[in-house]
Amino acid sequence: HIVGHIYGNAFVSELEFPLLALVVSGGHTELVYMQDHYDFEILGQTLDDAVGEAYDKVARMLDLGYPGGPLIDDLAKTGEPQYQLPLVHTQHELDFSFSGLKSAVHNLISKLKRQNQPLNKANLAYDFQERALAQLLEKTELALNQYDVQHLVLAGGVAANSRLRELFNELIQVHPNKKLTIPPLWCTTDNAAMIGAAGYEAFKRHLIADLDVAAQANLKM
Repeated sequence: HIVGHIYGNAFVSELEFPLLALVVSGGHTELVYMQDHYDFEILGQTLDDAVGEAYDKVARMLDLGYPGGPLIDDLAKTGEPQYQLPLVHTQHELDFSFSGLKSAVHNLISKLKRQNQPLNKANLAYDFQERALAQLLEKTELALNQYDVQHLVLAGGVAANSRLRELFNELIQVHPNKKLTIPPLWCTTDNAAMIGAAGYEAFKRHLIADLDVAAQANLKM
């Protein structure tokens, strides 16, 4: 599944190595380093909520509906900075954590209700999104500076976020010698084409399972 999201970028441009992938979805937030096809090293991952999961939970707090990602993305475009939300730090500098940010949003909403103060949903959506995406950008840039990377790719459902796509295009300006690929919107959600692309590369390398293989939800990359 995660491999498929990474290989979905091959529909835009040939993958070049060494490659760094930021995989962001409702169930995953990972920095994956590849020195060649099917050579995966997870440099960092979420310690709690995935970023897409945090979006969904915050959207529920704001009574926006589901899925929360596109709803917060759209609402944030009409907002501006107002609320102070925490910066998140992890023991391993390339890991992620979103539960503290999510809890801070919950506590802020509860506090405003207790004090009978108005809540500006657009501004809170803006502040939440900026904090969440800043963490993704910070960790990605750390990895770019620490590892030999030729190609940076974005992958997963949250790759459809318009602000994240904008920030990645800004990030690559600081690293002009590196190649950036952002998947088309149709390839950010789960689809058969990306699995086919990943399967084709596996087949060429004789990475073939027996016909009696069973589904394994926690299979490692």
